[in-house]
Amino acid sequence: MKKTLALVLALLLVVVAIVGCTGAPAEESASASASASEPAGSDNQGGSDAELPLDVVVQVKATESDFWQYMIVGAEQYAKDYPDRVKVTIQGPTKELDYDKAVSLLEQVVANKPDAIVLASSSSDATVPAVEDAMDQGIPVVLADNMLNTEKYTAFLATDNIAGGALAADALVEGMEAKGKTSGKVLVVSSSAGSLVMEARIKGFTEQMKNKYTQYEMYPEILYCENDVAKALDVCAQTFSANKDIVGVFGGNNMSGNGASRYIAQEKLADEVTCVCYDSDPEEIKNLRNGDLYAMIIQDPAGFGYKGVDMAYKVVAEGYDVEANFPDKYIDTGCTKITAENIDAPELQALIDPTLLKDGKATREWPTYF
Repeated sequence: MKKTLALVLALLLVVVAIVGCTGAPAEESASASASASEPAGSDNQGGSDAELPLDVVVQVKATESDFWQYMIVGAEQYAKDYPDRVKVTIQGPTKELDYDKAVSLLEQVVANKPDAIVLASSSSDATVPAVEDAMDQGIPVVLADNMLNTEKYTAFLATDNIAGGALAADALVEGMEAKGKTSGKVLVVSSSAGSLVMEARIKGFTEQMKNKYTQYEMYPEILYCENDVAKALDVCAQTFSANKDIVGVFGGNNMSGNGASRYIAQEKLADEVTCVCYDSDPEEIKNLRNGDLYAMIIQDPAGFGYKGVDMAYKVVAEGYDVEANFPDKYIDTGCTKITAENIDAPELQALIDPTLLKDGKATREWPTYF
């Protein structure tokens, strides 16, 4: 019995010795476990081990604008479709030209270190330092709609605004000719000077008019309304009163387009003056239906939100290489001409009014840019 007990004790000592030689200290094991649980892409620029759902902040140009509400709809729809992938936070200044507020909001976001940022910036310069700071910290920034004056960004989703401006010129001439107006002055009303987006639209429009439709005369000045509908109406009233031969107006965005078409409605000029504008909102839709607006050149703001968040997810969680697929980091999101002929097309309803997605009144297939 004593020999048997001695043998068992000896075997136990051998086992303890083996474990002692191969086992790691408790502190080292805990450290290794914590390290393994961290996302592989510690710079947040990609990695399949990223912790999900990702924290993605979407900052729009203005929360008061229907257009930017459409971008919010798209971003929130992505989070609804893929709750296991992302958690989306929405923010933005109330007014589009409140650059100081936009900058302070973005700086606070960067300080909080989200996994990614999707940004539609009104200014091409004011938000550059914060964007560069985010990128330097490894926080991907996906730009939407407006390009910034920096090379430090992850991807840029936007309409080809030069092509969109040219399409607006074609639509305007189509409408003017339908009213028998084969000559006369054409006016451009824009939101504000200095925006690369607006400059591209105006360039596309004016070059198309000057190169292809020489029978019309471009009014020599661009009218600016500071993104205010009432001011757009006012500058139209002043200009029309001094120029009785204006036959066409191009509104560079929904605010300027609303002001111009509101003036046409107020003065009952729809039979004499054709108005085409960029973007879509409830007032533009109403004005198009009643004939005070001939056409809308609509972008895909809901797509900016939906695909912007999708791009952020793919870059952080899947290591998607943007430059390998888009060497210039630019993704063209397209634009569509809407007139009385196609405004009721079922397949276009969620593109014309993305809020219909929120309560299930419309559905859509999201584009596969990447």
